[in-house]
Amino acid sequence: MKNKCNVFFRGKLIEGTCQETATKALANTLRIDEKKSHLLFSGKKVIIKKNLSCEQGIKIVNHFLKSGLVLECETFFLEEQESNKQSSSPMESIENQRTVDIWYAIKSSIYPHIYISLMLFFAALVFGIEILFSRPQLYLYVNLLILLYTIPVWKALSHGYEAKIDLDSFSFPASDVENSVLDIITLKKLRNMMSRTTIRLSEIRALNNEKSRRASRNLFAGQKGVPRMKDVWLLNISGDFGSQQLEFNSKQKRDECRSMLFTACYKKGNRLRGASDLNLDL
Repeated sequence: MKNKCNVFFRGKLIEGTCQETATKALANTLRIDEKKSHLLFSGKKVIIKKNLSCEQGIKIVNHFLKSGLVLECETFFLEEQESNKQSSSPMESIENQRTVDIWYAIKSSIYPHIYISLMLFFAALVFGIEILFSRPQLYLYVNLLILLYTIPVWKALSHGYEAKIDLDSFSFPASDVENSVLDIITLKKLRNMMSRTTIRLSEIRALNNEKSRRASRNLFAGQKGVPRMKDVWLLNISGDFGSQQLEFNSKQKRDECRSMLFTACYKKGNRLRGASDLNLDL
């Protein structure tokens, strides 16, 4: 049986050490993203290197001490370690859960693009801008320019709804509604679609399902003058941050996101007293 050791880190620094400098040193040595290296300062035991000889472990500890990082060694017998194999990595304590409503992302990216394109086309008709008709290729260039809006919208929506338990965060496509006439005139809702919002899981107090109906974007159905109606599946989230309303393309995706969010809050210690199951049929 040979003596081996694991080197682990609990987020301790030598007094007077700049955490930003220590974080960079840790990120460079472990070859991880600098933003993710901040998670190693949570105070939890994170294994940096394992199955090293005692001499190698001491060298690594001394190397990090020069950067102000206090690492610890844990000695064990090799046979004992092999009998209890546990995979471990610096990022193993990070739990990410994500729900992606890809059809909602596609529709919410394409429809605004078409809407803006048509609005510019009719504006050219009204103001007599004949250059679009003499040079139709310019209309293609205009659509390529609109992609500067469409691509950020697609990136924000296609990433979906993500809960990071260790970071106590829930991120989702921005969905703030208009609060004033100015917001409506300046198309705030369209501008918000280009970004994402993050709230704390521990601040969520209630999850409530909602269903509404709106005119479909498709052509009119059988009855004259009567537009087709479609169901809109909504999830209302309220808490210390105020309230947010998430929209989904289907009931299944809405319920999947609600379940994911409820589970993430529960794991974080947030019991969500306002998350009643009475409206699950909506």
